Amino acid sequence: MFDEGRGPEWEHHTDQCASFLVSVLTGEAETGCFPDLPAEIHWFGSDDGILARLHAHDARLRSRASWA
Repeated sequence: MFDEGRGPEWEHHTDQCASFLVSVLTGEAETGCFPDLPAEIHWFGSDDGILARLHAHDARLRSRASWA
């Protein structure tokens, strides 16, 4: 079962999450949750900087809290 995330709609699928996403990306399955897929071109960005940005954000929040 998949939730559209920003609304009340739920879809039932027999696949597990990873296999469902692969089938949507390859065009083997269709879903209203990802109406723009499959795309003609797929690319995946690196998440290397996410943790660094999260730590910097947390440090800024802690800094602000110490001044309060």
